[in-house]
Amino acid sequence: MAIDSLRGLCTAMDTAALETWRRIEFGRLPGRRFDEASITDNLLFTLQNQVPGLLTYQSNQVQERDSGADWEW
Repeated sequence: MAIDSLRGLCTAMDTAALETWRRIEFGRLPGRRFDEASITDNLLFTLQNQVPGLLTYQSNQVQERDSGADWEW
C-alpha cells in the first residue's frame, strides 16, 4: 500500500522532529539519557503509527557500521 497522504507524512515528520528536539534537551539534564538509538527507535515508531502505508527498514548495528544508514523508507 502506498502512503495515503504526503501532507500526512510531512505533518507526522514535523511533529516527530519537534518532539525529538524536546527529548534531546531532556536527555541533556543530569542523570538523564536519550541517545541516538533511542531517537531512531522513537522516530520509526511514531512515523509508522501515524503514516499509513509507510514502509521502513531499520539496519542492525553491523549494517549501520558498514553502510552508515540507520534506516530507510
